[in-house]
Amino acid sequence: MNAHHGIQLDSRYSLEAEIKDMERAIGAMSQLLRSRIESIWCDSKACAVYDITFRPGPWDDTFIDGIRNAFGTLGGHNGIHIQGGPSPVFIAPEWDEDDFPDSHTKNR
Repeated sequence: MNAHHGIQLDSRYSLEAEIKDMERAIGAMSQLLRSRIESIWCDSKACAVYDITFRPGPWDDTFIDGIRNAFGTLGGHNGIHIQGGPSPVFIAPEWDEDDFPDSHTKNR
């Protein structure tokens, strides 16, 4: 298991590229958000699906947007499960290419 900014990082198959992606996402987080996260695990089998566990302590709903934005810097993800807040949270998959030009979304 690896650690970055005090956050434990691991993935199903211990792939270096996944660890580097998680480190990049952590680098895009605020210091407050980083200090609250205990661990991030990537499911190599599902590809870009993450489990994030928070340390015990105060919760702020802005943490969800902080995580969404941080993983957005990687181009997207296939889902993020967050544990350790007042209740479990799931952030649905989001990818940069999901933003289609208007011509793709209009009725034809």
